[in-house]
Amino acid sequence: MWLPKATPFRAQIAVDAETTGQPMPSAMARRYPVDTTSTFWQCWTEVEVVCKLTNRPVLLWLAEYGLDARRGPARACTVITEIRDDLVITWGVRANRDS
Repeated sequence: MWLPKATPFRAQIAVDAETTGQPMPSAMARRYPVDTTSTFWQCWTEVEVVCKLTNRPVLLWLAEYGLDARRGPARACTVITEIRDDLVITWGVRANRDS
């Protein structure tokens, strides 16, 4: 996470990236069935970014919301995902509550 100090709009920023060619972890595939490994890694990177932005452990997030990175506290975050070749890149921003 990065918290810029010199900008008038202080925000938390987070990034996560994964390659789509890597296999899904078998335990995750059993718990959260998705159509393709690309779909899984897109969901995973979004969850990772939201967890970073909301300061929540990913295992607790998965227990409560699964691979859905658009529920609960995630609504306070803006998350963007792009797939470039075999790379899934997700970044997000959340306004700092202290600003």
